[in-house]
Order: sequence, then structure tokens, then C-alpha cells
Amino acid sequence: MNDTNIIAFLKDKKLGESLRLGFGRMNSPERALRARGMRLFHGVPEKKWGQLKIKITDVPEHIDGMHDLYIIDGRAFDIEILEKLYFVRHSRILLLHDGESSIYEFLERKVQNLWCLRLPLIEFELECSIKQIFN
Repeated sequence: MNDTNIIAFLKDKKLGESLRLGFGRMNSPERALRARGMRLFHGVPEKKWGQLKIKITDVPEHIDGMHDLYIIDGRAFDIEILEKLYFVRHSRILLLHDGESSIYEFLERKVQNLWCLRLPLIEFELECSIKQIFN
């Protein structure tokens, strides 16, 4: 079980704090206790991803495969900015969007592993998505 490194490209500070809080809850002892109870009483296997470490920045960097997950706020960056970046084909990207499809189509051509969440974020959806991504 290795640590999971996540980088988020966001310009919205409130969204960044929401993500940081959500990932903090996924690392919490309460979550571990709940997962253990689900395994013992219901036979549901526990997802193991180690500690989730998140870095939030407002400047997009190359998608070079150095992090386990890249989170991009589709509202904050347009395609012209993303076209200047280098993308590793097998990188995992979670796109946060409000219905804009052109950024999705651009990223779909660049990477194989692309997931989307619609804003505003719901903590349960975030946790379910992270479980699916690291499954």
C-alpha cells in the first residue's frame, strides 16, 4: 500500500479547500474504522490507497506521470493553456466541470484515463470516484 500523490490545478480557493477537506476525511481514522466494519459485517473489501497527499496549485504543469492523479478545474483553464502542456498518455485525470464539453473532448484525445465530476462537488461522489480511479 503506497502513498497516493495527487495534484490539483485550481484557481478557486474554496474548491481547493473543499478537495483538501474531502481527501482529509478519506485519510481519517473514522473512515478506516467504517471500512473495517463494512469488511467484517458485510464482506465488502476495503480499498487500500495509503495516505492521500494532495498538492493544490493555480498554475498548470505538465501531465508527466509523476503524480498518481491530476485534477483539473475545467472552468479555470481554457484549451489554449492546456494545449501548451505535455501529456503522458497513461496519466489519470479527474476533470471538474460545469457542463463545458470542449475541454473534455480535448483531454479525451490526450489521455486514456479520464474521469469527470460535475461541480459543485458532493463528498460522497468524490469518494466513490477516487475508489473507482484507484481500483
